[in-house]
Amino acid sequence: MVRLIADGRAVSSALARAHGCRLRLVDVGSIGAADGPWPDHVRIARVGDGTASLAHGPAMSVEAFDAALAIGEAEAESALAGGARLILTGEMGIGNTTAAAALISLLTGVSAEAATGRGAGADDSMLRHKTEIVGRAVARAGPLLARDPRAAMAAVAGFEIVATAGATLAATRHGTPVLLDGLVSTAGALIADRLDPGVRQRLIASHRSAEPGHAPALTALGLEPILEWGMRLGEGSGALVALPLLDSAAALLGEVAMLTEVTSP
Repeated sequence: MVRLIADGRAVSSALARAHGCRLRLVDVGSIGAADGPWPDHVRIARVGDGTASLAHGPAMSVEAFDAALAIGEAEAESALAGGARLILTGEMGIGNTTAAAALISLLTGVSAEAATGRGAGADDSMLRHKTEIVGRAVARAGPLLARDPRAAMAAVAGFEIVATAGATLAATRHGTPVLLDGLVSTAGALIADRLDPGVRQRLIASHRSAEPGHAPALTALGLEPILEWGMRLGEGSGALVALPLLDSAAALLGEVAMLTEVTSP
């Protein structure tokens, strides 16, 4: 899937081209430089070979958390320096709806059952197992949240989720809005909002995912989604679909006269 995005043949690639949006693919800890060569829009900035299993202990150290956060911040800073006026966050990760559900449960207080969905198609048995894993991981991380929130979030997060949090932090720090994709991007936004509660003022929710944890995450951030299409693909696809609606809104606000401005002949 990563190779398809890099080669411009994925859903996100097609939508980015259609809407004139620059796409940047960043490897935060999976594919590795050895799997190249990669096109110029791909950056290898790996924190490690991947996180540990949150089913058995902390997914990453606080140092790894900060490293992933810095990668996302650097990407947003680079995009803004290049003239970007809006940042869209998306992700490609395997098993990351589990990490996202754990983060949402940890940071919003909803139950593991309310936060956990079927992801890429879990059957009933797998969903029960997934929910149990999320519940146990949150039970371990929860006591840390008040005294060491970074350690608590690091215990259940993924490198790509933390990197989207870093990009969100950097963009909003400059007053630039961030258009969120679905469940996983919103989990990253929850991290960013925990680190800097002012972040939510610059967030826009593109859609509400079919994953059950997305609704309480959006509610916690005070966001109403633009679209209600039950999407769950990831890759930033929902944000890219919503992007033309933001362009339409900007055109109406910036170019259409108010009736009070019109004088009678």
